[in-house]
Amino acid sequence: MRALPTFALLMAGLLVAGGLTARASAERDSRVLTVQDPPAATARQEEPQEEDAQQDEARDPQEIRSELAAAERKLQLAFARNRLGGLDAAAEMEDAKMELQQAQAALNSFETHEQAARIAESDLNLQRERDDAQDARDEMEQLAALYGEGDLAEKTAELVIRRAERGLERAEESLRLMDADHRQLLNITLPRELAGLRHAAASGARKLRQLEAQAEVAQLEFADEVAGLEAEIAALKAELQPAAPAPAAAR
Repeated sequence: MRALPTFALLMAGLLVAGGLTARASAERDSRVLTVQDPPAATARQEEPQEEDAQQDEARDPQEIRSELAAAERKLQLAFARNRLGGLDAAAEMEDAKMELQQAQAALNSFETHEQAARIAESDLNLQRERDDAQDARDEMEQLAALYGEGDLAEKTAELVIRRAERGLERAEESLRLMDADHRQLLNITLPRELAGLRHAAASGARKLRQLEAQAEVAQLEFADEVAGLEAEIAALKAELQPAAPAPAAAR
């Protein structure tokens, strides 16, 4: 009969221990929930702050439209300036081509015809002067032989011989000058003219290449300018578009 109270006491002890364990587990769960709840509350508090910052950063649409209109105007002006510059460059290039053609034609004519013709003309004039001088010399010798025989009066002979001497002197002087001109033509004048014509042709070709390079640089700069303005216009248009609503947070 005394065993029954002992068994009852044992069961009561187990019930008390189980209750204590359950209460301790509940307290732990409550503490976990208490620790984890503040981040969620903090996240909920930060979302409005971010939205407020985005609203503060948003610009006045009228200001954006003004900037957009200015950028589009700059783009139109860039195209207009490019067309005008292209016309000017084309005109300069056409003039340069014409000058180069003229310089090359002058050089070609000089090398193939004019130089040889002027040398031939100078040779002919020099030979004529030589012939005239030789004729004057022959005449002088003939007169000296003729009047030396005493066929005419001494005074007449003196006049004739003196006139022949002056003619010979003029012929020899003319020959000397013509010979000097001929050497000048061959050694200085023609080479200098040839060098000038070659320089003009080379300068014309160089100027044409420079104009072509300048036109290429202008087109590259124009392309960069257009690309920058188009990017600016695209960014302003995108800024004017209404912002897409943020997706609802998953619960």
